[in-house]
Amino acid sequence: MEPENRFASELLHELKLQNKRLCITLYVIIALWFSTICGFLIYLSLPVNEISIENDEGNANYIGGDLDGGIINGEDKN
Repeated sequence: MEPENRFASELLHELKLQNKRLCITLYVIIALWFSTICGFLIYLSLPVNEISIENDEGNANYIGGDLDGGIINGEDKN
């Protein structure tokens, strides 16, 4: 082989290896991106624990519901 061809073939071989590494890196980044999106969608689809407390007497306390910030025990201040 001529020295020029050997140098060119070495450069092509290095370029091939670098492209392979970049391709693998790209696949890993895309896989991580999709797994992040899937994880977020799974998180959004989880059930929400909501607690509602009912008072049978209808005398619930509302703090800060009025302008002066007092406690209203189910009655109007009017």
